[in-house]
Amino acid sequence: MHTGNPAIAHPAHTAPRGCRVCRRITAVVFVSIIAIEAIILFPSYRNHEATLLANIEAQGLAAARAGLPSGPHDRPAMVHLLDNTPIAGIEWREEEGRASSVGAPLAATDARPEGRLPEPREGGRNGALMVHWTPEQLNRDYGVRARLDTTGIDAELRAFLLRIAALVLLIALFVTAVTLAVLDRLVFRPSRRLYRHMLAAGADPDHPLAYRLNSNRDDELGAASQAFDHMLERLARDRTALRQRERDLQTMNTTLEAQVTRRTAALTEANHRLQQEAKERQAAEQQARRLARFPDENSNPVLRVNPDGEILYANPAAIPLLRHWEDEQRLPADWQPRLTAATTAGRVTYEEVAVQGRWYLMAINPIPEEGYLNLYGVDITDRKRFEAELAKRNTEDALTGLPNRQVFRDRVGQALRERASDRGRAAVLLIRIENMDLINGLGGHQAGDLVLTALARRLRQAVAPDQTLARLGEEVFALLIPKVASVDELARLSEQLLGVLNSSVTSQGHEFASRASGGWAIYPHDGADTATLLRNAQLAAHRASRQGERQRYLFFVEGLNEAVESRQRRLRELRNAIDDGGLTLWFQPQLSSDRRRLSGLEALVRWPHPSDGLLAPDAFIPLAEEHDLIIPLGEWVLKAACRQLHEWQQLGLPVPRLAVNLGARHLLDSRLPGFVADLLRDYELPGHCLEVEVTESTVMEDITRSEEVLSRLVRLGVQVAVDDFGTGHSSLAYLKRLPIQRIKIDRSFIAGLPDDAQDRAICRTIADLSHSLGLQVVAEGVETTAQAAALQQMGCNDLQGFLLARPGPITRITHWLRHEAPRP
Repeated sequence: MHTGNPAIAHPAHTAPRGCRVCRRITAVVFVSIIAIEAIILFPSYRNHEATLLANIEAQGLAAARAGLPSGPHDRPAMVHLLDNTPIAGIEWREEEGRASSVGAPLAATDARPEGRLPEPREGGRNGALMVHWTPEQLNRDYGVRARLDTTGIDAELRAFLLRIAALVLLIALFVTAVTLAVLDRLVFRPSRRLYRHMLAAGADPDHPLAYRLNSNRDDELGAASQAFDHMLERLARDRTALRQRERDLQTMNTTLEAQVTRRTAALTEANHRLQQEAKERQAAEQQARRLARFPDENSNPVLRVNPDGEILYANPAAIPLLRHWEDEQRLPADWQPRLTAATTAGRVTYEEVAVQGRWYLMAINPIPEEGYLNLYGVDITDRKRFEAELAKRNTEDALTGLPNRQVFRDRVGQALRERASDRGRAAVLLIRIENMDLINGLGGHQAGDLVLTALARRLRQAVAPDQTLARLGEEVFALLIPKVASVDELARLSEQLLGVLNSSVTSQGHEFASRASGGWAIYPHDGADTATLLRNAQLAAHRASRQGERQRYLFFVEGLNEAVESRQRRLRELRNAIDDGGLTLWFQPQLSSDRRRLSGLEALVRWPHPSDGLLAPDAFIPLAEEHDLIIPLGEWVLKAACRQLHEWQQLGLPVPRLAVNLGARHLLDSRLPGFVADLLRDYELPGHCLEVEVTESTVMEDITRSEEVLSRLVRLGVQVAVDDFGTGHSSLAYLKRLPIQRIKIDRSFIAGLPDDAQDRAICRTIADLSHSLGLQVVAEGVETTAQAAALQQMGCNDLQGFLLARPGPITRITHWLRHEAPRP
């Protein structure tokens, strides 16, 4: 690497005469000074001449005052005056008006009008000055006109002119020399040095830093030198970057050649496998055609229908199905969407059918080239009965038939996950029969069991179908409200349930009065997990029991009225924020599993609250869902996301995909596809740039309407992803009906990777299942390198999490896209 300072031509310093600019400036300065001094010299010369003439006139006047006779008739006295004075001649007027004179003649005497005296001063050059002195000046009774001798001033004027000219020349030479010396030091030398360095840097572009001037001057030349240094530094950086890029390109070229070689080998192998698979598929199809010729011998139902549901063929084993459907010509109307979904998907779909106490798994196989669909049934009744019996043994309380503690905890956990995804609330009520020890003591444990059974029956009749009633212990019942609309609803339910329990029960001819108390805990305010929620509900029930009143219950949260008022205030603030644009979007990148490519961004809504700071979605989304604000909030998020995506594209920062979360209310809104179509048109966006994320539980609330809305979105080109996959309880058969392109593994399964064997098995199963269905897999919540490596090995397509990039506002993500995002 070059480190020395290459030799720069430094000619010996010469006088400025070697500089053409110097010569020009010298000539201009010199001529300017001469011109200025010449202009000044002329009036000085005239002033000096006037001063000399005035002195001669003054001397002549003094002599005239002293020597003139008192009257004009004394001619001899006049003649005497001409001696030893500057006066060379005198002219005066006689009493008769005739002019008389002595000495040298005065010019133009005869030409003057009669009786008129001359001007006070005339001439002064050619050796004579004509003056006129009045009687007042002479202190006489008459005035005279005199000729003064000025022959002596010419020599003095010439001497004065020579002195001044010499001085002017000396000053001009001195000022010119000083100016040139200053310019040479301050301007010409730095300019020549800059010029030499520029020539040298141009001749040696590989070592620009060697020609820096390092000037510390604070004037324009210093600024020019510093700009030149900065230019050299930028040139050095650019050349370094260029050399690095050349090396990178060489490396990439080498890598690319290796990859091409590997890919060629892989393609050759893949082609061989495809040929082998084609042969195997052909053999399988031939076998299938042979088997299809003998459907009558099949002990399982086999049907063939056209796309409209008309039955074209049914084997004898399908007769129970036809009898159950009460129509041997056409499938029931509820089968039409299933047939349409299978035809659209172009692959085999599955449906479970219950017929006269038996269960069949029906495979719907579309044959589009023939224009019909084949339905193959498999009797799964024994499996269903075994699963039901096993589930009953593992999930029911033996005495009351209610779900046991384990089932209740599982359902609470499921409800909490659902509420975490849709930002809702759930509640748990623990009910304790306080006097069970007394009942057992009076009537025995058999009577106590009968009382508990009767109370369980009363409770089961009082709760709603979507609520879970369970027995957790000897005298403890629990109730799960999976979705809470309001606290008032819980209060009314408490009054109803405790009213049922605090009444008499007859057992073995004896009447027993039960006494119960209850405690509520509400998610997420009173606990974010199952254990905390149950513990807080138990504490609330214990406090209620200590109050000593019948038909009593307590909420774990104290100050509930203040909380309700706070929620109402927060509701008004949220409505204003939606209407006035007081929300904002944050974004989190999604990268390919090898972290070399940006796959997309997920839009995350935030609320910059004036007093509480930046609020996450779980602080206001549940409130919006409870009070019909979720639709306008979702529309705001969609519009803001499309607008920002358009701005990024205008800046040359293309984002492959932008994901937006939708809730259950959005999937039930038939206007949503039209609203999205308008946004795509207004912001000139292709449909594939937008992705909607829905959760399993959201879709399953109304699978038919969800499928309809999502299908309309997909026809616009919009992509669909199932978020938090694995936390819900959706049927695989239902998921097959949905037009989804992507599955997102919930972060709860990622947290245990790579050490937790169960999480590892779940993630691998989800990835394999998704790929078998032609779906891509996204893992969210990736926080460690080990997790990323494990997920990549499992075949996950994309990753999202703090390890890759944290969520950020628009400005930060824009900077990330411009400077930090990986490029393909």
